[in-house]
Amino acid sequence: MGVEVGMDTNARKNRTGDVMGNIVESYLVKAGFKKDETYFKEMYKSEIEQKFGLDLSRISNNGKTEKRFDFVFVKGKHVYACECNFYGGGGSKLNETARSYKTLALEAKDISNFTFVWFTDGTGVEFSKT
Repeated sequence: MGVEVGMDTNARKNRTGDVMGNIVESYLVKAGFKKDETYFKEMYKSEIEQKFGLDLSRISNNGKTEKRFDFVFVKGKHVYACECNFYGGGGSKLNETARSYKTLALEAKDISNFTFVWFTDGTGVEFSKT
């Protein structure tokens, strides 16, 4: 029973994630970005480093972890790596994701020609005042 519930929950998560990715991709195309030229889907940190000559060790625990971004897009010499998701409600998953992406953004802010972007939508979360 628990496996069935978990699988169904994951299936819903993947569907909403795919929808949000499709929305973000449509905006990239409308903005004039070209797939596999000025924007890329599901690109790993090491691929970004190799393709664009960036040192992203600050966001990978000094090269010990490999992060995959949903989209990477380029404007001039500046590289934007983004994550996108949709949340139908609050909860601990959203809180941890927000905390993780905040840390990632802070680690990335001092990397020249690189910006981390988080696109999210949904009802979100209420933060308690504790």
